[in-house]
Amino acid sequence: MVDGSSHLADEGHVASDVWRPGDFSCLNEALDHAARGSHGMTFFDGRGEVLRELSYRELRERAVLAARRLIALPGVSRGDRIALIAETRPEFAILFFACEYAGLVPVPMPATVSLGGKDFYLRQLRFLISNSEARAAFATEEFAGFLRDAVGDLPLALVGTLEDLDEIAPAATVPPSPVPDENRLRTVHIRQYARSARRAHHAACGDA
Repeated sequence: MVDGSSHLADEGHVASDVWRPGDFSCLNEALDHAARGSHGMTFFDGRGEVLRELSYRELRERAVLAARRLIALPGVSRGDRIALIAETRPEFAILFFACEYAGLVPVPMPATVSLGGKDFYLRQLRFLISNSEARAAFATEEFAGFLRDAVGDLPLALVGTLEDLDEIAPAATVPPSPVPDENRLRTVHIRQYARSARRAHHAACGDA
């Protein structure tokens, strides 16, 4: 669980109290603006205990660096898809925004494994990664084993955690932010993929 209304103490960092409507041309532009202030996210574990506090400024800094590492991966170029296990954890937020800064398309994957449903989850995950034509895939340490088992021999540039990505030498810069038309097209692609994945999932359940 995550609370996006957290106020994080940050001495020496001047907060931006100027209200701005949501007229940003892309998501990372909104984070650029939020990073000027002192707000952030607070992540909780399943017991409701605070797991991690992440300011928007730190989120931006880590996302930009991760973006430089993503575009340094062999065979990964602007517009490619990156699969992300969608846990409510700081790693997911960092990698999601890293994709935005790198001009890549983040493709969230399910993070629910039912009791006795491991084999089905692995098949579902493999199908979604293959069907989305993802070029790399990431999860937290808790889900990394599932992810690697699901990917198997699929030809991805990297399969692992944010810590694994940290081992990659970063590119010198990140690409420029997507223009509005390109950003809308990226959104359409994600929605179209989500619909096709749901149809395939229902078909698979019907055949079971």
